[in-house]
Amino acid sequence: MNTLAALNKGWIFWLDRAGIYALPLGGITTMFLVPTQGLSWSFCLSIVVGVSLTCAIAHHLCLYHLVKCPECGWNLTKFKDGKRIQPKYVYNAFRAGRPCLKCGWEPGKPAAPDQ
Repeated sequence: MNTLAALNKGWIFWLDRAGIYALPLGGITTMFLVPTQGLSWSFCLSIVVGVSLTCAIAHHLCLYHLVKCPECGWNLTKFKDGKRIQPKYVYNAFRAGRPCLKCGWEPGKPAAPDQ
């Protein structure tokens, strides 16, 4: 995640992982909590689904609204025509260190000082 690391937004990737792993791990935890703690299935599963859904929505909002070029402010997760790039391709581009489509800024290069 060269680009996310250069922008100090590496936590966005881990927010995605938290949303993905919350559902199966929460399901396993629910199987142990229901018999031992006397909690209802519907309550435990609603908490698990709620946490997973909240993480997924937060990841989507953060990825598509907070990742911007430090030089020109262009959203790095969009094409030039304004359409969103799919997350799989966004992360591949971030890993490869693809430059900004608008100004050419590359991760690892310092941002130009304001004049």
